Amino acid sequence: MSTNNGFQNESTPAELKAIECSLAELGERERALAPAGLEGRLEASTRHMLLAEDAPVVIARIGHRLSLVAKLRIAASVAIVGGLAAVFLSNGTSSSLSPIAARSLEEDMNYVLELRSADEGLAAMGDKIDTLFMDTSNVGDSLKTDPATTLLEGAT
Repeated sequence: MSTNNGFQNESTPAELKAIECSLAELGERERALAPAGLEGRLEASTRHMLLAEDAPVVIARIGHRLSLVAKLRIAASVAIVGGLAAVFLSNGTSSSLSPIAARSLEEDMNYVLELRSADEGLAAMGDKIDTLFMDTSNVGDSLKTDPATTLLEGAT
């Protein structure tokens, strides 16, 4: 069993006895290497703290104190971010479209709904689509027979 200043610890499990012995030996060697009078000096310097009944309150501060300029900068940045958030939230647009695009989209949808509600609107829409298709076909045919495009095609 290990001893520590004459104290025998019998509650240590068997598998930890070797570790306990090595730690006890290390402690004894360190105590032997301590300079003479160290224990007395430590006791003398801490005696008044140990005997004091009303110990002074210790206030620990972590980090450094902020200066007035730093506090003002933080307050200004909070005010700017708050103002920008208020402006953004008061805008009131819930969609990602700009107001102009939203208006033109609304007008387009109204036009489609008006055409759908009128029977002649559907026929007129069909005629417009046919006209657009014929126009694109005519443009394509004219580009094929245009002499300027044949010169360009021959150059490539």
